[in-house]
Amino acid sequence: MPTLSPDDEGAVDRLLLHLVRDAYCDLAALLSGARPAVTEAIIHVIELRTLGVLKRICEGRTEGEASEAIARAVGAEICALLDRAHGIRTSGASAYGDGARGDSALAPQPSLASCA
Repeated sequence: MPTLSPDDEGAVDRLLLHLVRDAYCDLAALLSGARPAVTEAIIHVIELRTLGVLKRICEGRTEGEASEAIARAVGAEICALLDRAHGIRTSGASAYGDGARGDSALAPQPSLASCA
């Protein structure tokens, strides 16, 4: 495999993210049409795992000084993806942030603020 420049590596990351987003949305649409309860269980597991990873990044400062900002940015992106994939967002506000889904693990997290 050829050595990639930093710009090329960024392009790889962007393309990978785009493809993973599309694949997740397609899978979510398929599952929610066939098995809504299973879909909700999968969302819950994804939220819990993601929150765990983001908390470890924040608390362990694994990404350096910007760990908290990075964890929050990733959390916001994942919220948007889950909202889109599962048809939750119906307005400009995220359903995760306004309590519409209850205690979603990916809402803007007070627990992440404690890592400051």
